[in-house]
Amino acid sequence: MVRKLHRDSEAVRRGRSLVMWCPVVMIVKPPVDADVLAFAVARGWLELSPDAHSARVTADGSRVVQ
Repeated sequence: MVRKLHRDSEAVRRGRSLVMWCPVVMIVKPPVDADVLAFAVARGWLELSPDAHSARVTADGSRVVQ
């Protein structure tokens, strides 16, 4: 999940410094993905928006996938 979000946000950013938020409904398809999302957030790899409707890869998450 972190790797896919990182890859997708890098493709959109193309080297620009942009904060890429992705809707959670696009990330969490089967119910088990909610547990994966919670794990990644607890590890600090992903950050949820204040309303918990969007997520983005953190600096720590970027380091994990590289």
